[in-house]
Amino acid sequence: MAAPGHPSLLDGIDFSRAQSLSTNPQLRTQAINRFHHVVTHFEAGEPTRYNNDYNRPALIRLTFQYARSPESQNRFLVAFFHRLLLGMTDGHGDIILDNGLRSLLFAFAEDLLLSLFFPLLAAGNQYTPQITPFSYAAIQNETQEERDQIQTFTGTPRRLTTLRSSCLVRDRHRCAIICLFEKEEARQRLEQQDPQDDDGNTIDSDDEYSVLEVAHILPHSLTKQKDGQLV
Repeated sequence: MAAPGHPSLLDGIDFSRAQSLSTNPQLRTQAINRFHHVVTHFEAGEPTRYNNDYNRPALIRLTFQYARSPESQNRFLVAFFHRLLLGMTDGHGDIILDNGLRSLLFAFAEDLLLSLFFPLLAAGNQYTPQITPFSYAAIQNETQEERDQIQTFTGTPRRLTTLRSSCLVRDRHRCAIICLFEKEEARQRLEQQDPQDDDGNTIDSDDEYSVLEVAHILPHSLTKQKDGQLV
């Protein structure tokens, strides 16, 4: 649900256009290239660290990247180009990478927060369980068969803790959006001599850290159309 007085992320979008991307791989490739052309340009201009803000282009890029299926990605592309007032498959020559387009891109990111991710947080009101020394050791000692088995039980605390651990390692213990290092991991490393992050940069007790969570369930508005069909 959109915030009161705020238009829905999906208002006025003709998602039937996504069908052309599903049936024509060449058009889909063109749309994806245009998407990355825009997002990569503006993401390159973002700072590497944030205080109370976040990386809007990265939020858009990662939402597309981790959509649950190619069909979901196609619908996301339709919404993206609709909100940026751009065609999906016109090459790069018509794209003017100016402040006007940047404003539209940032507004789209805000809509993602208001219409998708904030409702998810409000509805679930729960986070992925924090990893503990015991659970970390258990993860390291699992056999491949055990790892395969827990994939089936996606809602169990052990599965969610494993998911969080895997995501932290994948993202080098930094939030992909605000770039802050994971607080508990920082505490453990600061107890060691010459503490560093995963990239070899020195970390200090005066740096800002954050308890990082995993958004492992997408809200209904990203996975359903008005007719109730799952995407």
